[in-house]
Amino acid sequence: MQIFLIKLKNIKNIKIVISGSFWYRFDIPIGNKFDEIGVPYTIIHKECFKYNVNQHKATIQRFRRNKCNASYYLLHNEVIKKVLMMDVPKEKIDVLGNIRMDEIFKNRETTGKDLSFFLFPQIIGLDDWVVDDIAKRKFKGGWKKLFRNTTKCILKFAEENQEININVKGKDNNEISYFKKICDTLGYKNLDKIKNLKLSFNENAQDIILRSKLIISFGSTVILEAAVLGREIIIPNFDECSKSDYKKRIKLINDYKLFIIANTENQLYELIKKSFFRISCRKKENLYMKEKLFKKWIDPLDGKTRERYYNKIIKIAEGCSK
Repeated sequence: MQIFLIKLKNIKNIKIVISGSFWYRFDIPIGNKFDEIGVPYTIIHKECFKYNVNQHKATIQRFRRNKCNASYYLLHNEVIKKVLMMDVPKEKIDVLGNIRMDEIFKNRETTGKDLSFFLFPQIIGLDDWVVDDIAKRKFKGGWKKLFRNTTKCILKFAEENQEININVKGKDNNEISYFKKICDTLGYKNLDKIKNLKLSFNENAQDIILRSKLIISFGSTVILEAAVLGREIIIPNFDECSKSDYKKRIKLINDYKLFIIANTENQLYELIKKSFFRISCRKKENLYMKEKLFKKWIDPLDGKTRERYYNKIIKIAEGCSK
């Protein structure tokens, strides 16, 4: 492989190799080899929202298992930097924020009118599931009941309020397919009959947030993105959430006082109705603390993140030319 990569480097004048994560196992062998021949392997790590100790431990375990040996690691926050510094010299790490968050800085005075449900993976926050067989058995099924019963509330609200647009956003087609499967088990075999329900996985998440009045989300940066945009957010907190091992792994749980929390399925449905039809706007409520959380975990919120990444990448590439 090395001979091939040297020829490729010379033919294409490659100055930098970039990957989106330090646990993309198919990227790592190629990135490591490029680094060995003098082309800096650079990671723009996209999964930096690791809220608790279990997630930190799993992150460094995955890093060690995959044997990534990049020259540079570009991260969203200081928390993940401290985790990575267990194995990586700090000189190789820069905290630059999240590239896609510049749009939030530009759109902070907007308002929306939709209800949006952001689907969550079954193992969100259960990071040790990936590296520990005992955890894999313990958390088998993940947030299965929470997902099912949250879905039930969304479908009920959509049926009873057909004048309101309801967005269901998944990260990929697999999440949308799983949502449809759960709907089928709930008796909703033909979602096309619910005309106000829109399913999407390829639409930009921020575009959906911007046109929304109310967001339903769990364990996601969407909660913080929507918060700094002044949207009302309801977080479901029942079923598996009441179990101690699961509870320890819930992202943002120590900051739940800043959000609307539904502690039962029935309460979730009532809170959706109450929050959506509330006349008064609570845009400024706890905004300072929400912005502080956003800056800690996601981005400085200054509209200059793309510029920071661009400048850093150019600097790395120019260093390769010397």
